[in-house]
Amino acid sequence: MRFDWPIIGHENIKGCFSKALGSGKLHHAYLFQGPEHVGKFTFAKILSKTILCEGATSIPCGFCRACTTFEHNAHPDFHLLDIGEDPHISVEKARELISVLSTRPLLGSLRIGMIEEAALLTTEAANSLLKTLEEPGIHVVLFLVTHGELLPTITSRCQRIRFGFVGSREIIKHLGKHPHSMEIASLAAGRPGLAIRLAERAQYEEYESRSAAALQVLSGDDGEKLIWAAENLGSISKMNERRDQARSLMEIFESVLRDAMLGLYKIEPVHRFMGDKIAECAGKMTPFQIVRSLRRVQEAKHLIRANVDPRLAIEYMLVGE
Repeated sequence: MRFDWPIIGHENIKGCFSKALGSGKLHHAYLFQGPEHVGKFTFAKILSKTILCEGATSIPCGFCRACTTFEHNAHPDFHLLDIGEDPHISVEKARELISVLSTRPLLGSLRIGMIEEAALLTTEAANSLLKTLEEPGIHVVLFLVTHGELLPTITSRCQRIRFGFVGSREIIKHLGKHPHSMEIASLAAGRPGLAIRLAERAQYEEYESRSAAALQVLSGDDGEKLIWAAENLGSISKMNERRDQARSLMEIFESVLRDAMLGLYKIEPVHRFMGDKIAECAGKMTPFQIVRSLRRVQEAKHLIRANVDPRLAIEYMLVGE
């Protein structure tokens, strides 16, 4: 049987699951852990679709009853628990998932549960999962996906699969004849999800615009930085959208700051489209200032994972000491 998984990189992981599916020896719970945008969630979903597929040769086939209902988010045996607009995953949501997984499958032989951003489970919600992880039903497979850390009691009861960064060659190969393939691969820094997004013209142009704005903000005073934060996050009401926006901005600032560091040593920047401006910015900053700013970006990312309001995290990144 051939497994059709259009995932960039992670050949070892794909090989392990090919063997597990071929032998019928799936673990009851998997923890997919690694950096953002490297393919954890994408692979967890396509793996779930593969497990549920009713095809006989190449799976997921895309045509059977299981595949078509899965594509329409209507498969009765697949249950995704995402963060939604809440700052965390509550115990009530976790118990709803547990309740559904405790019932017998409707179409196939397995029920699959998936928790996106599992690090946002409250302690009470995480603890409520322990019994399911300790005494899973024979018809249950659970995927926990996260770029953060989980409670040791959760981690120890799952088979941990670590996703790393993907090589630039693999990303460039996937992009094919895209006119900016080399630059996109450099900007993505091993993250296929970001590369795929930047490959779209509108997204690439937006990234250029945001990068130029980030560079300008770095040279501004504290008042200008706070105004910029308000303009980019103040009008977004939904928490999940505010969080995604803040993460995107942090990634851009981190990338621009790294280019500024390269500029200090006369090394060609990743953002080639604004090389002169990066060199000018680098000339106004010391290595210590750049390193301190990069450290604040990491601390701001930690604040986001700790459910701090995204706008406050961005403001700390820009003006915090």
